[in-house]
Amino acid sequence: MCRHICAATMWVPAATSRSLPCLQPASLGVQLRAYRRLSGLWPHVAAQPVAADSSQRRCLVYLAASSALTLGRHAERVRCTLLRRRRRLGGEFSTARAATLGVATLGREAAAALDEDLMSTPGFSIDQLMELAGLSVASAVLEAFPPKGSRRALLVCGPGNNGGDGLVAARHLWHFGYTPVVVYPVRPARQLFTNLVVQCEQLGIPVLTGMPTSEEVTEGFDVAVDAIFGFSFKGTPRAPFDSILKTLRASSVKLVSVDIPSGWDVELGDVSGEGLRPDALVSLTAPKPCAADFSGRHFLGGRFVPPGIAEKYGLRLPPYPGAAQVVEL
Repeated sequence: MCRHICAATMWVPAATSRSLPCLQPASLGVQLRAYRRLSGLWPHVAAQPVAADSSQRRCLVYLAASSALTLGRHAERVRCTLLRRRRRLGGEFSTARAATLGVATLGREAAAALDEDLMSTPGFSIDQLMELAGLSVASAVLEAFPPKGSRRALLVCGPGNNGGDGLVAARHLWHFGYTPVVVYPVRPARQLFTNLVVQCEQLGIPVLTGMPTSEEVTEGFDVAVDAIFGFSFKGTPRAPFDSILKTLRASSVKLVSVDIPSGWDVELGDVSGEGLRPDALVSLTAPKPCAADFSGRHFLGGRFVPPGIAEKYGLRLPPYPGAAQVVEL
């Protein structure tokens, strides 16, 4: 516990210290993980049975001198430090394999700006980009979890463009030999999304408004696609998606997330500790900074970015093999 507390305050005790520990800077990842643990442990700190002369006791006394308000302010400083450093590092802050390939990352503002550039007139339409993104997602699912017989796929779609990508992916998965089912609880009134639903229904793909239970997800499906929230997500999920995330977390189905694991902050990752933990991630256009905290199979999709726009944002995209729509990082 002592280590978690010191790390959350951006320092860790030196191993050789016998008195009040020498304090050394902790890595950003250690700080964030430690603060998550400390958030639940802090109410019990004062009650910890530790020896009066132990280093742990001294660390606890040192921290107990700060009020809960000070701790809260420091937590915000840790969060802001993480955010500033990730933004400053920009394209260099990526997964190890992405760094090897020289693939840059895109933060929230850069990703939104790039989409605007793609859709400038003349340029791509939102329908085109959604179709290409959904095809990339379906291609990644096919590569990561190929169908065996009639592979059952659950696609959970949110109300925004990420959800549209999921609807497109469901259609392509049907053509790839899967048996998809879509959960689409909040449906926008825009004609674009209405068309995507109708296209699924024309193939006999069920489009449900209610989410199955975690047991039904585990027993009824071989793979699930998380197309709920994208890079614009902030804060905490609201109903009905808060309970949907809990259901997916409680299931043991293989999970593929579209662009961002739902519940994660695009810059900082799973800050709340309640986001999804997918087995595979499909980054669209370029990985986002939070991908640094992802440890599963990581695919890049978006074989449609013109060289001029890629150069403008310093994307340094890897080559896609043959006619592939995705490349594994």
